[in-house]
Amino acid sequence: MSTPSSSISREAPTEAIDVPPIEQLSLKAKEPAVVQSIQESEPSSKERTTLYPKIKKLTDFIYAAKGLGPKPSIHLTGSAKLHGTHADIVFVDNTDEVRLQSRNQLALGVKNDNCGFAAFFAGTDRVTIFALRDRILERYRKLNPDTEVIGDVVIAGEWCGTGVQKKVAIAAIPKFFAIISININDAWVPDWEYGDICDEDARFFHISKAGFFTQELHFDNAATSEKAIQKLTDAVENECPFAKALGVSGRGEGIVWKATNHCSDPQFWFKSKGDLLAVSHSNRLPASAVATGNRERVDNFAKAIVTEIRLEQGWGYLSQKEAAGMGNFLKWVLNDCLLEEKMEMEKLKISKGKLSPAIADITKPWFWARLERAGREANEQ
Repeated sequence: MSTPSSSISREAPTEAIDVPPIEQLSLKAKEPAVVQSIQESEPSSKERTTLYPKIKKLTDFIYAAKGLGPKPSIHLTGSAKLHGTHADIVFVDNTDEVRLQSRNQLALGVKNDNCGFAAFFAGTDRVTIFALRDRILERYRKLNPDTEVIGDVVIAGEWCGTGVQKKVAIAAIPKFFAIISININDAWVPDWEYGDICDEDARFFHISKAGFFTQELHFDNAATSEKAIQKLTDAVENECPFAKALGVSGRGEGIVWKATNHCSDPQFWFKSKGDLLAVSHSNRLPASAVATGNRERVDNFAKAIVTEIRLEQGWGYLSQKEAAGMGNFLKWVLNDCLLEEKMEMEKLKISKGKLSPAIADITKPWFWARLERAGREANEQ
């Protein structure tokens, strides 16, 4: 276990890579497109998409890691998880055509924005945007000299700062875009190899600003490893390392972990959060809550996974849809719960058929109350 380190290397985040300056290229980027389509559910593993993958839980990671064959342990590299809203910059087919996207929408524009990200991008000098891409590609070619770049180049990030989210330290920082992952040739590259590529003057940061965490996950003693991971996570919740690097003290959200030697595949990623911003508390249910009768066990489980944070995430998703309503909201919450809690459901022997009504019983009254609140807030403006 180690404290965060902001250094960068190919094998592990410990040694900086020296990159020579690049020449300025001609720029002819198009303006961000108006929304074209909406991804209604998580794409299958065989379906190609530029949308950012959903990061699951440690239990899902351990299950996926079994497919790597017998291993006593696996090395993890973690980065601070920022509480903002997801946003990506997509260079279509590695050309000068640029498309913006959120976690759920394949295209954003100033008329169909996500917390002002498209407006920020539209006001940014294209020289800045393409200089970032060109530095990324130069680094990639240096590390992979025999590999041709084909297809989309995706700079995945988190749009954060004042007015985007609450209850975290970065909410006190003027809005910025933090690069959290980069996808080239349909594969996610190691974050620490590109951690020095940013333009902070233009409000483009890199997640390496907070440093990196390292942890060994021992499969024969996963519980002990999980405690070590949670200890690091709780420290981030108490003091956000990204905000601290920018001179602001306060709460963070958690950590995103990636298998260091398998980080190109999102099935080998997982997230850990503290209590305050945890979407689910299913892994912290007391034994008494799950040892009861079947109906009570299902109700307790539903209360643990249908949290205020998850419901607000669903509300945010709904605000990006043209056809908003109870049906779409309930569908989103249900699908999100079933996707993230699959392993826990199997362990507790809770079926989708029994869980769905319990989720609906919590979700419906929350939706109507939230809708009423939104109406009052709109009238007060």
